Amino acid sequence: MGLFKRWALGIICVGSLVVLIFRNSNSSKNRVSPVDARVSPVAIAQKEMPQLEMPPAVVPISGKQTQIKNGETFQLQLAMALTMPDGPAKKLRLDQIFALWGQQDGQAALASAVAEFEKSGNLSMMRSTLHGISEVNPGGALDLLKAMNLSDRIKTDMGSELLGQWVGKDAASASRWVTGNRYKEWWGGPAALVAEVWARSDPQSAIQWSSQLSPGLDQMSALVAATSRWSKTDLQGVADYVSRQSPGSSRDIMAGTLAHEFGQEDPLSGLKWAATVQDPTGRQRAAAGAVADVYAKDPGQVKLILKQSDLSPPEQTAVLGRLQNGPWWK
Repeated sequence: MGLFKRWALGIICVGSLVVLIFRNSNSSKNRVSPVDARVSPVAIAQKEMPQLEMPPAVVPISGKQTQIKNGETFQLQLAMALTMPDGPAKKLRLDQIFALWGQQDGQAALASAVAEFEKSGNLSMMRSTLHGISEVNPGGALDLLKAMNLSDRIKTDMGSELLGQWVGKDAASASRWVTGNRYKEWWGGPAALVAEVWARSDPQSAIQWSSQLSPGLDQMSALVAATSRWSKTDLQGVADYVSRQSPGSSRDIMAGTLAHEFGQEDPLSGLKWAATVQDPTGRQRAAAGAVADVYAKDPGQVKLILKQSDLSPPEQTAVLGRLQNGPWWK
């Protein structure tokens, strides 16, 4: 799959970012289902999973600041909570126990949460434990999740939550973890999530980080995600930034993203951005993206709009061909 084909696929996905955080190495036909996914507590006891270095913590219990010295206190609290009638109050109490236990002794808390998961199939306690661990060791929580024998969907849901929260608190640290845990052959993934969340508070840093990643499909999707997110809050600001960038693949991806973003409101402005894309095929695809919304409503109008653009007659014909034969991003 070529660079701009991959880029275009991301344009249509970035509005509802789909992130594959952790993908199991086994093939899809052998992949465990979310319902049947299990992690053996024995595996944790045998230290097959990453070991955590948990700093001492003072955690609130029932509104008081209490130092928890070992897992016995949590075990007793868990035993009492499990006797409560099923319902929201019981779930809340269990989530509180495992979140606090995860902060204090993540390995023991996770072993217990997994044991409860194997009995009931309820992921809530495991999720709360990982969130607790993440409060003091976010990278460790993600490493633990990555090592667990869970389905891709479960890992994606949990990993997206953990990583998204980490980026919101400390984007620079989260980005360093992602740099060492990339999935270059997949669109989206941790890189795109970091870029999209980071761009909400510091879009330039998000774009610069995305641009500096080594080539890969995840790097392209990160750049699209950051550019698109910035455009939602400051379209002129991101346009000025992209205009100042040196020619190259990163600028082409950003310009192509802006062609689509501008084109939704002003197709001619979108086509101006498309015309700045250096790669010929990418330029045609960007132009098609700029007028795709108009084409869906009034195909005849697109031909008139293209004639007003800076695209050559052969390029205009190619763009129309993409729209007519569809989908335009292929």
